[in-house]
Formats: sequence, structure tokens, C-alpha cells
Amino acid sequence: MAVPAAGLRLREVDPPGWARPFAAVGVIVLAVLAVSLLRAVYLAARRPDAARQLGVLADLAAFWPREAHPVVPACYALKVVPELVSRVREHLADPGTRVVLAGHSQGSLLAAVAAARLLEQLPAEQAQRLGLVTAGSQLQWAYPRAFPAVVPHDSLARLAGGLAGRWRALCRGTDPLGGAVTTWDRQVFDGMLLGVGFLPDGTCGALPPALRGPTGALVLGGDHWLPDPQRGPFPGRRWAAGVNRHADYTSDPEWDRAVAIAAGLEDVSTPTAPTIGAVLPVARRAPVLPDPAPGGRRATGPGAGAGPRARGRPRHVTRGGRPGP
Repeated sequence: MAVPAAGLRLREVDPPGWARPFAAVGVIVLAVLAVSLLRAVYLAARRPDAARQLGVLADLAAFWPREAHPVVPACYALKVVPELVSRVREHLADPGTRVVLAGHSQGSLLAAVAAARLLEQLPAEQAQRLGLVTAGSQLQWAYPRAFPAVVPHDSLARLAGGLAGRWRALCRGTDPLGGAVTTWDRQVFDGMLLGVGFLPDGTCGALPPALRGPTGALVLGGDHWLPDPQRGPFPGRRWAAGVNRHADYTSDPEWDRAVAIAAGLEDVSTPTAPTIGAVLPVARRAPVLPDPAPGGRRATGPGAGAGPRARGRPRHVTRGGRPGP
């Protein structure tokens, strides 16, 4: 209401009397928005977490062309997607090269758009050497619902059919932003995870029961449900301890397996032996000390000094100072 009232003032036209209270409310709302924006910028400059959240909003807004909202910076998708497609075409020109596009969160949308465009342009021989890995993606639960004309369900089905099983989606049940991409209507029946999803031929239908992978991930269709906290540590790779939620998908050992499947180098339905030499943290149970005799002193050892409530209870000690599973 403040903007129309200002326009009337510029034309030397007084707003009607009934609209003046609304104009005052509009001015207050604009002032609150301005103060909130300044506060957000201030917090972003001082707190990395706040800066990350503000960056997510800017990332979402700048993805769309300026026709949708002309007050934002230029759309980066109009530059990123063509350059990504050009680079992939350059690599696939080598007959011995396979390319896997990988995108996390908002980047999964860019990777999916680039993969769809490549499938339309590439010859069949080169398209068979293209794969896609998405992690923490909103391609199912958010974009088709919020923007059905831009990311319709049929376009995702065509993308899955064009990649013929080389689209792998990593997700976690603890991820508040990302989720499953290629499956839905999931349910547990008789100890098996079942669901409906994209089939390799591009159609939709019931999927075989989920398989447990060698790294602990549960694979249903093209979705890889990762355990969180992740298993490990594994020799030769970084281990992200704790609950990771929307972060650190690349640190999970299932990431390498998903890339290999997307590249066509591994069959997801083939049982794979666990990683040789994998070292999992195993808790070591400390000995339980007997209760001291009346009038005697308690022996020194694990659990000593823990108080009367800890008497007779075992304590767990992890090897190397790592937290137990």
C-alpha cells in the first residue's frame, strides 16, 4: 500500500481517507523489511553460518532469469549450463573417456539440466558414456511441486530413461533439505524396503526390494540411502564423524561406488565384497571392578572416581580416541 500511495502523491492526488491507515501500515512493513535486510547482511559478515544461509537464498534467486524478478543479479544458469555442456562434449570426443556429472543440492539441478541437454545433442555412442550423480537434491520433493512448468515429472522420467540406470541419487534420512529423487511411495514390508520409481527404460513402476551395499547404504532403484552417522573410518579416505545431514556426501564411501555405477563401470545388482582392510571403530569394554569391602578403599582403575552411581557399571573406551559406532 505504501508504493501506490507514493505514486498518487507524485501525481498530486490525495489517497482516499479509508486507504490512509493501510498506507501507514505499508510504510511500517517496508521499514521492517529494510531493517531485517541490514541485519541479515550484518550477521552474514560476522557469522559463517548466517552467511551460508543467505548464500542459499541468493543461489535460489539468481538461478531464475531476470524476467521472473528483474531486481536480482544476472542468471548464472544461462552461463553455467552451456559451458558445462561444452566441456563435457569436449571430453566425450575421446572414445576412451567417461564423464559423470555430479551435483549437490542446488548444483544437482544444474547437473540434471546439463545432462538432459547433452542427451539431446550427443550421438548414441557418446551418450552411453555419460552418467549423473546427485546428492542432497530437491529434484523430487521441491522443484516439480513449486515449478511444475520448469521441472515437470515427465522430464525427470525422460532423463532417467536416457541415462538407463546411470543416474544415481545419494540421500539421507537426516537431511532436512535433500531427499530421494528416483523413487517414491516407499514402504517397509516383511523386512524389505519397497517402492515405486523410475525404471531404466524411462517408465515408472514397482522396483525390486532394496539391496544393502558393501558400505552400508540401502540402494532402492537409483536412490542410495546413506547411513548417518556414516560407517568408518576407512583407510585412505576422509571420515566425517557425527550426524552429517545435508553436508559431506563426498566423504561417504558410497560416493565412489555411486560414481562407478554412473560411469557404467559397476553393476548395482551385483553383490560386492566389503572393502578389504576396512577398519571399523570397535568399542572395548573395560573391566568392571567389584564393590569395595566395607571399610576398604576402592581400587584405582577405569571408572574410579565416577561416584557411587557408577559403581558396578562398565565404561566404554574407544580405540585411538575415536567415538564408537
